[in-house]
Amino acid sequence: MFDPACGSGVFLKEVLRQLSLKNYQGKVRLEGWDISPAAIDMARFILLYEKDQISSKFSIDVEICHRDSLDRTHQWSNDVDIILMNPPFLSWNHMNKKQRELVKESLGDLMQKTPDLSSVFLWKGVKSISSKGVIACILPTSILDAQSHLKIRESILAQIDLYLVGKLGNDLLFSNAEIYTTILVAQSPKNNKFALSLWADHKLESSSAVLRALRRYNYYGRDPFNVVDQNGFSIYENPSLNDNLISWSPRSYKAFNLLRQLEKFSKVKDIFKIRQGVLTGFKAAFLLSKETIEALPKKERKFFRPAIVTESISNSHLLDVSYVFYPNSKDLPKIDSENDLDKYVEAYYQTYLLPNKSKLISRSRKSENTWWTLNEYRAWQVDRKPKLVSTCFGKAGSFAWDGSGDYVAVQGYAWFLKKSNIFSEKLGLAYTAILSCPFINNLLASVSNHVGRGQLDLSIRYIENMPIPDLTASNLDLDTLESLYKIGGLISSGEDFDDRALNELVLSLYQLQSNTISLLEL
Repeated sequence: MFDPACGSGVFLKEVLRQLSLKNYQGKVRLEGWDISPAAIDMARFILLYEKDQISSKFSIDVEICHRDSLDRTHQWSNDVDIILMNPPFLSWNHMNKKQRELVKESLGDLMQKTPDLSSVFLWKGVKSISSKGVIACILPTSILDAQSHLKIRESILAQIDLYLVGKLGNDLLFSNAEIYTTILVAQSPKNNKFALSLWADHKLESSSAVLRALRRYNYYGRDPFNVVDQNGFSIYENPSLNDNLISWSPRSYKAFNLLRQLEKFSKVKDIFKIRQGVLTGFKAAFLLSKETIEALPKKERKFFRPAIVTESISNSHLLDVSYVFYPNSKDLPKIDSENDLDKYVEAYYQTYLLPNKSKLISRSRKSENTWWTLNEYRAWQVDRKPKLVSTCFGKAGSFAWDGSGDYVAVQGYAWFLKKSNIFSEKLGLAYTAILSCPFINNLLASVSNHVGRGQLDLSIRYIENMPIPDLTASNLDLDTLESLYKIGGLISSGEDFDDRALNELVLSLYQLQSNTISLLEL
């Protein structure tokens, strides 16, 4: 048994305890590596103590080494029975040059975009287990669905089978983790058995309950008809997990089942082209409140446009609470120098840009000639086109209709029709109504990840896979479209509307009965 990031040896110690409880009679070799000398000293002490306590029951060989597991001079064995690990998490953006080069070298052809350091440990571990080996690890959730790890997921499934993928939604379980974590267990050889999905919501009691349920589940043996579906947690066999490269992320059983019901339904990506908003690079200089804009000289205000930020959408009603410096708009004089800044936006330049010049110029790809520009202004936002907009994180009601096209997506996304350059108000408000219905939370839960406080990640990679009715279809009932349009108009204006009527309309479009699923149950 091998732990390439053993720390103080907690996992290896637990292995000995479990083997002792099961009255194991054979031999076991424990091997642990870690980059920290202090951790290695602790691991040696703890494991040697445990060995002395139980060595009479079975043969134990312990080897704990001070080693960098990713150093190319330290080769991992290719015949390990069990690998247990909690590898270091480090995002690409926080790696130094040496670490990035090491990741590129280790992943080779699997290198894609911006992988996490833990993905190298995972891939090396998969290659190291024996023909009947098992690997179990704690990983960042990005391993399960990020595009950066897609090739790694593909290569893993080509060699071994997933046995269990678990998500424990309470972050108190891993108090030192600054990002959401997941549990992954895989085994060799490939036998095409279905993997288990294990899911628990954010409540601490749910995580405890699902682990107790898992012990009972394993005690009685795997059974495809044995589904644990309780309030706050689920355990079930997922037939698609060992074939799915897009996402391994566990969902509640209700969310999983709902998505299966709608698997042949049109998806957001079939109807919409979703675009990511502006990257400012330094919000304090580029994003100003409405009150601040109104205090600027009138001639300078035209260089700003209302921005889509978290506070800009409330129950699908647009609020112009924030403005972004956007001199890229048409019919504005060009700003190519600091002299131009002083000429056209003197007050803004002197108050917000110039005091932050050193920070602005230190951004990547900025120079003395471009330091006052946005990191990414998104050329498609120059023209004012009608669009649906959303925040980065949210739920039903975090989508709105921008009929004027005046808003610039910053902390959010813009939705355009894929097959037409004309996005009519009727269609836009009808979709606004659909995306305001509480039932949408159930669909969001089936394709996206919770990020806390009831919010879901509305990133393109998640939202594009959500089932949604095609309101452009030739066979659509026009009365339904008209009703949605009217409700969407009320929602967009911040007026009261008949939420029960909206719910019935939306469920009928999804071809679901009104009692199929209770709202907000997921």
